[in-house]
Amino acid sequence: MRAGAVSISLLIGGLVFSLSGCVSLQVIPPKERLSQIRSIEVVAIEPPPLTVTGDYFQSGGLSLLSGASGPGGGGLGLLYGIVILVKLPEELHTAKTRSESYQEILAKGEAWIPTEILAKRATDRLNGQGGCETRLRPGVRMLPGIVDRRTTALMENWYAPLRAWYNADAREAAPGEEGAKPDAFLEIGIINYELMWTDLLLQVTTKLVDGKTGKVIGRTRNYDYVNVGDPKRVFADNAAVFKDKFSGMGFVLIEKCLKEMHLVR
Repeated sequence: MRAGAVSISLLIGGLVFSLSGCVSLQVIPPKERLSQIRSIEVVAIEPPPLTVTGDYFQSGGLSLLSGASGPGGGGLGLLYGIVILVKLPEELHTAKTRSESYQEILAKGEAWIPTEILAKRATDRLNGQGGCETRLRPGVRMLPGIVDRRTTALMENWYAPLRAWYNADAREAAPGEEGAKPDAFLEIGIINYELMWTDLLLQVTTKLVDGKTGKVIGRTRNYDYVNVGDPKRVFADNAAVFKDKFSGMGFVLIEKCLKEMHLVR
């Protein structure tokens, strides 16, 4: 392995550790418990916005949602549906800022939501495996426990609730879940979701929860990074390169999570 690749790998590993903080160990569900599951509902958990480090936005295409009020300021933006937290170039500081929050954008269905992409993949994979009825819940479940969706320096207003969600041993019922429940919920989340110069870092988490008791049956997480190439091309053509790189790596990570929990072979 080249020295540059080693240093990048160490940097990525350090960021995963520092930003993920203290998270619970993997829990593999007993095979006898899995054999009792006849129905699964796959749920996409609200992801954090994409954090971007690097000089990606020298031209237009980015619609500001909040922030960027002064030189060197950061902001929350929307680029081809991707919600982004970024340090903006000088020429965008005076751009008109929309008044909508991240939560409002997600609720309106305007955003390209990475956990929805992964949840659909998991649903298709489980249905292809057979053995139990699997359905995808439409939309995104807002992250339990989060009260502050602003852009902050360390993003702990996002990372702390994400860790708390992943570490929790029981699941609180979401609004509208009254009535019949599946045998299990499969919740799909993202902790690290960052574009750093030419590398995309992604850490995917999955939780399998008993549909009747709300107790966590299994949890697992996997991370990796991929080179996205020339920054000038990453968000060209409706962000085709970014979305393709995300899906390629994300699908591999979801597959690993599902296999580790013995949900697929």
